[in-house]
Amino acid sequence: MQRRKVMKHPSTWWLRNWFLYEWIWCVFAVIWLAIAGWVLYMDRTFVPAIVLACFAAVLLLVSAVRLIRLYRMCNLLKRNRKSLDLILDSDGVEVRVESGQTIRIKWEGIAFFRVFKESACFLPYEMTGALIAVSPNHVPEILQYLRENKPDVRIIGA
Repeated sequence: MQRRKVMKHPSTWWLRNWFLYEWIWCVFAVIWLAIAGWVLYMDRTFVPAIVLACFAAVLLLVSAVRLIRLYRMCNLLKRNRKSLDLILDSDGVEVRVESGQTIRIKWEGIAFFRVFKESACFLPYEMTGALIAVSPNHVPEILQYLRENKPDVRIIGA
């Protein structure tokens, strides 16, 4: 989800926690709504409270939508695909997913293989190309293949 940061600093352990940021914005928006509601309860004609209430409502709406989008994307990436076909050969790595789509990256095009806590990725040099994300269940077989056949791919996080 933070491909540019991982590509610039492949061995970084720190990645921005977008979930935390969105939750903080939601909490701020709720607090601002409560304050604006209290001020509007005292004086319904106080224009700055009306503006603050509108701003807080928009902030809460935007943060909630972004948070829902993040959770959906995270669940999509963490989903254990039963029909995932992973092929490692002398040319490169290929993956065929449920929809029948095939993604293939040659070993020369792979910058590194990075193992994260909840997934693992083959990240190519080209930022425009597709990356291959696999379930942590596949990590042992991938690492075994990479160590036995020694393609020119850095292994990070394993």
